[in-house]
Amino acid sequence: MFSRKALGSLVSRFAVPLSLFVSLAVLAPNSASALTLDVPADVIDRVDVNASLTSSDPAGLAMLFVDGSLVRSCMETGGPGAVAFAGVPLARGPHDLRVLVRAAEGLLCAPRCAVTAWGKPVLPLLLAPNGGYAGRTTPVMVKAGPGTSSLRLTLNGSLIGTRAVSPGQIVNFGSVAIGGGVNTLVIEAFNPVASSSGTFKVRRLDFPWPTCIIIDKSQFRLYWVRDGVLVKTYPVAIGKPSTPTPVRNWRVGEKYVYTDWGVYGPRRLRLYKQIGLNSFQYSNYGVHGTNQEWVIGTMASHGCIRMFNRDVMELYPQVPLYTMVQTRD
Repeated sequence: MFSRKALGSLVSRFAVPLSLFVSLAVLAPNSASALTLDVPADVIDRVDVNASLTSSDPAGLAMLFVDGSLVRSCMETGGPGAVAFAGVPLARGPHDLRVLVRAAEGLLCAPRCAVTAWGKPVLPLLLAPNGGYAGRTTPVMVKAGPGTSSLRLTLNGSLIGTRAVSPGQIVNFGSVAIGGGVNTLVIEAFNPVASSSGTFKVRRLDFPWPTCIIIDKSQFRLYWVRDGVLVKTYPVAIGKPSTPTPVRNWRVGEKYVYTDWGVYGPRRLRLYKQIGLNSFQYSNYGVHGTNQEWVIGTMASHGCIRMFNRDVMELYPQVPLYTMVQTRD
């Protein structure tokens, strides 16, 4: 039950006969009942340990063991509440606490106590929606931070749900409806003794078609929307000031695969410009990869939309022919 090192320490520091520790295994019931502990089950970093002895117990040496190791000792007088160990530091996690008192009748041992030490929960990571934008509905995915046992999610003051979690767990709160303009998403993290909260602003991305690509030139961002849900946001490069990307509506008219990754990278979506309600005209503009990935996030092209090659490879198979595209300032 106790390490050889801990027992040796007691023997050398307090001249406690080893036979007394051996007698722990055969303590009489009245001895065990003469010492009880008052210890909270959950604490933040430190614990106060209070032990009560029967009034007939004489003075003796009180010893506190944490996980089998001696951490505190003191001389105490008998009587209820006579033994107190205040502010004992604990590493975060579960611990086993024991208190022993050397009394005239022998070594008294209180029943063991299990204590869990917590810190303040670390704020969770919002995985989705990301980029500050969402579609009309959006999945909400959260990764619980260290020291967290439960999460609560509210949107614009309305409760979406609560979940019991373990640290590092990814939690899916399902899809929620996003109102127009800016929405406030609050995620609260709890454990039995502390809490923390984070506030996230989510703006609804306005788009004219349920499935489409929106390219925001001012943000150097491409938004891929499918069935009203913002699937993902990608960084892009746009046209130079001398050859700007036009602001207008388009649709994907052709799709190309390239085996040699030249100026268009591995994939390209050719954009046909809209010239009437249901009329579209061939153009030289497109969404494609690049052999100059360092220009992403700048005005660098002749008007086309450039993406990281890994991103265009991911986007390309998801976008059907005739998908609508909008470029906006």
